[in-house]
Amino acid sequence: MLNISPLLLTTTVIIFLVSMYILNKILYKPLLDFMKNRDESIAIDYENASKK
Repeated sequence: MLNISPLLLTTTVIIFLVSMYILNKILYKPLLDFMKNRDESIAIDYENASKK
């Protein structure tokens, strides 16, 4: 039979949520900001190149 420990389940869920929060703060937001700035820079460079 399947034995599910409520304490272990709760601990696992909390660790998962904390890990997702930390990854979002440290990795994903800076990466997405970098990619957005890069796309904007490429668009500006493309416009400047088209004017010449």
